[in-house]
This record gives sequence, structure tokens and C-alpha cells, in this order.
Amino acid sequence: MSSTIVRELKLSGIFDLNCSSSIDRAATAAIKDGIATLLINMRDVTFMDSRGLRVLVCLLRTLKPHGIGVAVCSLSPQVKVLFEITSMHRLFEIYDRSDGLALDDDAVTSIQLSAA
Repeated sequence: MSSTIVRELKLSGIFDLNCSSSIDRAATAAIKDGIATLLINMRDVTFMDSRGLRVLVCLLRTLKPHGIGVAVCSLSPQVKVLFEITSMHRLFEIYDRSDGLALDDDAVTSIQLSAA
């Protein structure tokens, strides 16, 4: 099945290992719905550590065998540095914003992470 659907996942709060179950549910839905790309919008993420990066890598490993790409957008300066020093910017497509991307009209999901 060839799909061009991009689903946006808007995260807010603290992104760490405690978020894995919420991200797993989003991955399951992405596989079920046959989307092409899951775009992780991190505009409202207030903090992210290496455990949050682990969650993203696990997400990538889950979706890639199903032909689903994972991209991120709207990284804060702190998160952008974390991506660069860990070379994660080589694994993920990174966009400044989600504006202009071909998003599915009904495909925006918001997840409130740990309290900021």
C-alpha cells in the first residue's frame, strides 16, 4: 500500500522514558492507518533527555519496517543541541515548523507528556 499521508503528533511537556506508552499507542495507530510519515511536533516540549531520545529511536525502529518515516519539527534550542551532540539529526528528518507540509486534514494528535 502506497500512502502519502503525514500524521502530526503534537507533544507538550517533559519528553522522557515515561512517555513511551503514549508514543507506542501513536505508533500502533500509524501502522493500522497506513500513514507514510509520522511528524513529531516538539514546539511545546519543555525538556527532553537521552531517555526521550531512546523513545524516538524505538519509535523509528518500530515504524521503519512498515515503511513509515519519522520526522521531527519545531525543536527548541536545547532539544536541537541534544539531537546534534548525539548525532540523532542524522536519523530523523528535521523541519523548522510543520507549516507547508502535506498534513492529512484530520491527522493531528496531541499528547500531554509529564507535567512541566
